[in-house]
Amino acid sequence: MGYSRAERISTGYRAALFFAALEDLCGRDNLRAAFQRIVRVRGGDEVAHEELRAAVEEASKRDLAEMFRTWLNHSGIPDEFRARYSNPPGTRGGN
Repeated sequence: MGYSRAERISTGYRAALFFAALEDLCGRDNLRAAFQRIVRVRGGDEVAHEELRAAVEEASKRDLAEMFRTWLNHSGIPDEFRARYSNPPGTRGGN
């Protein structure tokens, strides 16, 4: 509560981009396995970012501390993410 509609929309878009970055870094199957584990363990309860991070790290066997720190402790979209997607595949300069 207390956030404007624009702030809520912006936060939602940022969250979606965070999950896209997480999937790119860890792989779709690993992210899916982590989500399934969280649902099994937590059911409909809220999940803290530490729990999400632990589940994805376990599934992907990767250290995600820096990625989570970058996305959660800084406002806006990280520069690395912007650079990676500045030229989408199939466009001039893309992969």
